Amino acid sequence: MEIDGLVAVGGILSLALGICAIILVRRQEEIIWNKMISAHLLSWMFISRGLTQAITSFTIEDNFLDLLIFIDQFLDFTFVFSIVLLSFIFPIPLIRNKKQLFYAIFSLVCIAIIATFSVILNGVNHPLSSIHINLYIVTGTIWTIVYLKFRFMPGKEDDSEIQGIANAALLLNVLLVGYTWFKWTGLYTQSEFFYNQKISSLPGAANALHESQLYTDYLWSMNLAVATFFGLTMFVVEIYRIYKRRGDWTSYLVIIYMVLGIFGQLIHGFESVENSSFRPVWELMTSTLHYTLIRPLLALLLLFRFGLIRIEDRNRSLSKTMSIILIVVASSAILEIIQSLIPITELVSAGILGVAIAFAIGWEERLFNLLVSNPIENPNHRKEYYFPIINFDSKEMELLDRGLFIAIIIGMSLAVMLVLIGVPAGGGVLA
Repeated sequence: MEIDGLVAVGGILSLALGICAIILVRRQEEIIWNKMISAHLLSWMFISRGLTQAITSFTIEDNFLDLLIFIDQFLDFTFVFSIVLLSFIFPIPLIRNKKQLFYAIFSLVCIAIIATFSVILNGVNHPLSSIHINLYIVTGTIWTIVYLKFRFMPGKEDDSEIQGIANAALLLNVLLVGYTWFKWTGLYTQSEFFYNQKISSLPGAANALHESQLYTDYLWSMNLAVATFFGLTMFVVEIYRIYKRRGDWTSYLVIIYMVLGIFGQLIHGFESVENSSFRPVWELMTSTLHYTLIRPLLALLLLFRFGLIRIEDRNRSLSKTMSIILIVVASSAILEIIQSLIPITELVSAGILGVAIAFAIGWEERLFNLLVSNPIENPNHRKEYYFPIINFDSKEMELLDRGLFIAIIIGMSLAVMLVLIGVPAGGGVLA
């Protein structure tokens, strides 16, 4: 049995983020309803993703590969459910009342049930088993439209609150599909490295099984192509903003991702598949790094910088601990990756790592204050139009938490049960 270290660290970070965030969210009061629900959803998104990465980081015997595949598939339903519902309510709520929220949740639960039964009966490669992945297009479309609307709102180009909404939509798109932007040029050059992107954290053989069905491949390629279009749209807009001297750090974030995608074309284009030496390193430092480490850090930024978690005296200590853990562990992991690429001894590496951690701890207060200072508030301009007043009590939030927790438990239990009774992941009960 072997462990994929980076995926395991990513799982630990995601779990730490999700667990700490859900504790902080349940403590806070008097926060606007869409931010309150969004904080709950983000927490459970990363709990489910963290469990997936932590478990699938183990490369085990072939007899247990089906278990990894089932866990990856079932927990992905919870992740997708949460991310789609999040797009309906944050940064701008499309849902206007409780009834619409109920219909949205009911529809997503029905899709998850259909996909679950398809996995059991037909295996992970059946089209119905992957019906949920089309919802990525829904989230990207919503966030891109919100981004464009608020980025170009007449007379509000320099309004920090209005532009903050556009920034939140941009960051959510980066969080969800940013790892595909490192290969965006492959769509237009029709390169294999774009269409053969891995779509899960599973090890080689299991990942190949997970992707082997033609129609499922088409669905993923369609989602990747649409995600690339969203990234290219934001890339052009942010270059224009910089030209107009209105750019901010989010502008440079998108530009870095897309420019690295151009370098990726050079690397993948000039190196053959058989003789590629730098390609695995490039993959590790871009897509894999985003998928495992950058995602939790972006979520931390969204939770604190955009007011999903309000920092108060009673939760300040836990908030700071959570921030420090994520920043220090992610920084240490990145340093270890760099060390593995540079021929230096373990003793020198340990010394550099110690200095880096000491530096990070020394700057902890400044980093934390920078993260939580002046959170983005809701815009006053036509506030009730964009943010309808809906009242939710603590019992309703507890019901949401219990529902997502039960979904995770059911998914993991089903995975174990199907393996114990000998159901193959590739074919299901009907195989």
